[in-house]
Amino acid sequence: MMNLVARIVRLGVQNFRNIALADLRFGPNFNVVYGDNGQGKTNLLEAAYVACTSKSFRANKLSEVLSRPLVGPMRVHMTSKCMGVETQKQVELESTTRRVLMDGQTPESMFVYAARTPVVVFHPQELNLSMGPSQLRRKLLDRVALYTEPSSTRVSAEYKRAMKARQTLLGTHGVHDSTLAAFEQIAATRAVAMQETRRHVTGHLSNHAARAFTELGAVNQKFTASYRCSGEERADKIQAELKLSREDDRRRGFAAVGPHRDEVVLKLDGRALRGQASQGQHRLAVLALKIAEMHAIHEATGALPLLLLDDISSELDAKRTAALFAFLDALSGQVIVTTTRPELVPRGRAERAEVRVEAGMYAASPCP
Repeated sequence: MMNLVARIVRLGVQNFRNIALADLRFGPNFNVVYGDNGQGKTNLLEAAYVACTSKSFRANKLSEVLSRPLVGPMRVHMTSKCMGVETQKQVELESTTRRVLMDGQTPESMFVYAARTPVVVFHPQELNLSMGPSQLRRKLLDRVALYTEPSSTRVSAEYKRAMKARQTLLGTHGVHDSTLAAFEQIAATRAVAMQETRRHVTGHLSNHAARAFTELGAVNQKFTASYRCSGEERADKIQAELKLSREDDRRRGFAAVGPHRDEVVLKLDGRALRGQASQGQHRLAVLALKIAEMHAIHEATGALPLLLLDDISSELDAKRTAALFAFLDALSGQVIVTTTRPELVPRGRAERAEVRVEAGMYAASPCP
């Protein structure tokens, strides 16, 4: 089973936020990163995510992770294992120049790079997944679709190009330009494909999330997710809709309908989660969605993703915290969690390694 698990064996970090230099080995199962607030626990998790994907989970631009004041290039490098294959990954950033290497070579694409070490992350800002704008929920669907239906990346790119060209023509040539219909036809066919993919992914996520929500202690509540289109769902009708909305879209500067405006509706016992649920229920819902993301990727690839969980038990009561750690303990994969109170993390059956963090310095206990 271990060969089917994505995991970090070794992680090196240099000049990453408050981390001047770190070189750590992680255990194959449960890893606890602990320390007081503001010491660098989340920074370590972020560095691991950058090493896995080449992107940050909390910064819009990778340059934001550079240490201040600048003392040299940022570098993260790791040895990972997945599906029995060992991979060397490296991400470097100096000023605005980024270099990404996999086994010493430039990867074919960033998706190829990221797919070699599938990872799912939860951090406090993820609460926006249930409470924030619909764009975040669509990104979740598209991220899972990268694994379940790899062609979705191309389809999405073609849709965006067609819509961008249409909007440019509306602004420069007006609503009667003869070439608008061609771009609207392309956008309409790609929109249908995107909606079908997202609806399929939503169904999978909803089933897994509902089970996870129950396993995490909400045994008397039903959590669901459904996909809702902002407009028509047939290509010919979408094309007609785009034609009718040309003037309005020209005036507002964007199209008001299409998969870029669709929504994922989250409900608890049949009622909308937004505006109704408590902070703890929102956190539980997001954790359930993250577990669902992990299961969906596992089903698509055969590899169980690495789980990075930041400040995981905040806002959860004792019963649900216990249920969460029991769930994590039962996983066969690698989990790295951060906490300010390691004594509250129960010692279960899984092998456990600990990393103490203080002012960007890391001390690891021996790993199995």
